[in-house]
Amino acid sequence: MLEYMEYLEQCFAKNSQWDYNNLYEHVLDSSASILQFKIPHGFKFSVSSSSSPYNYNSISFENRGKGRLNGSLAYFYTTQELSNYKTSKNIPLQDVIDSYRLVNIPKNDRSYTDNEESKRPWLLYGRMYLPSQSMEAMAIKRLTANTQLMLKGVNILNPTPTPFNNKLTSLSFYLQSNYYKWSREAIFLSSDALFGLRFLYNFGNSTNPQCTPSIDSNNISTLSLGTELWYGAMNMTPGLSTTLRYTSFSVTGNPLTFTLACNPILGSVSTTYSIKTNVFTTLCSKFDFNFYSYESDLTIGCDLWRFGNNADVPDSNPTPLPSKERELFIPLHDHQLVFPEQEKAKTISNEPKDYESDLLLKFLEIQGIKTARQSVATINNFTQKIKNAPFTSALKLNTSLKNHTVNLMWEGKYNDFLLSTGCSLNLDLKRPNVDGFGLQIQYSS
Repeated sequence: MLEYMEYLEQCFAKNSQWDYNNLYEHVLDSSASILQFKIPHGFKFSVSSSSSPYNYNSISFENRGKGRLNGSLAYFYTTQELSNYKTSKNIPLQDVIDSYRLVNIPKNDRSYTDNEESKRPWLLYGRMYLPSQSMEAMAIKRLTANTQLMLKGVNILNPTPTPFNNKLTSLSFYLQSNYYKWSREAIFLSSDALFGLRFLYNFGNSTNPQCTPSIDSNNISTLSLGTELWYGAMNMTPGLSTTLRYTSFSVTGNPLTFTLACNPILGSVSTTYSIKTNVFTTLCSKFDFNFYSYESDLTIGCDLWRFGNNADVPDSNPTPLPSKERELFIPLHDHQLVFPEQEKAKTISNEPKDYESDLLLKFLEIQGIKTARQSVATINNFTQKIKNAPFTSALKLNTSLKNHTVNLMWEGKYNDFLLSTGCSLNLDLKRPNVDGFGLQIQYSS
């Protein structure tokens, strides 16, 4: 489950129309949210509030079972009003629980209007951890409608302090460009003098951002290819990986995602397949293989969503076409077609029936348009049901053949509180052993 400050950053991105799904760093989010979720350790309680549409603060307490109570203070400020911000009482669980990502690449690039040109938004975030007094900070500044600069900093106590250096400081710089056809990130990490470059290109979208999309040019399927390059100037170490992502929809409108990731330096290859079988369930699988060691592993997982007792459970069946689309043509006897305008005019032609071939071609064209419209209507209906469903909780589960562990996590809402709890079961022993267990409670106003 997203923490409060992560949720605010997500609200900022949505308000400023910044799509994180179009960045290389997030191409594996659909599978990672189910197969690599983090189980809370110990007990953590956080209280957050909004003093204005631009200022937010949070305080949290945490005990990881070592008899020591830790805490943190956080502050968030933005120049853009977060109109989509909601408290823990009213927030939909879809906005705070990581699950299947509905990737929808836009058809054109965003551009600022004259009123927005002087309002390029930015945000500031800072957190201090107690009693260690370690700090972390982040700043995001939108340079243009499709480019932003992000700075991150961490200041922690040095585990091996010296008289001249008792703290470690690390800074990260990200220059991100996000267009409908491609995205790019230039990265620098000061800790190891690490330089990085990420790039993602989308196939299957129109190359003319000014064109008007037709019915069959919707983003039903998108193929994305990305890569990242790293070079450490201090230790002269390179890094390379590439990933292929294919997102589409099945005949029934269920979204699905397939990814293929490769790291030639480490010799690792992994494939994932995720599908939203219905509004309530997501299934995911991942296969890993290493060319150097010949080791392999299979990981499977799922998440199950639940509604309240009094909630209206949405129907997962496709929605029929509107009446106007059903009346594109009127079938008659003897497999002949008469268009609505011709039916109303009641005109009868005395010409010979040599026009039947042209009429058949017209029929096939209309059938194709109707099929495309029906597919788009089915997809839009399914995605809207996912976004608007009144979920009350979600259960995640994954297991691995190599590690012999089963991870369980339950996330939900109780009154005005957001709850997250889970455990990890080790099945290597004769009887199951619980390796980790935790509970996280969040409240915001």
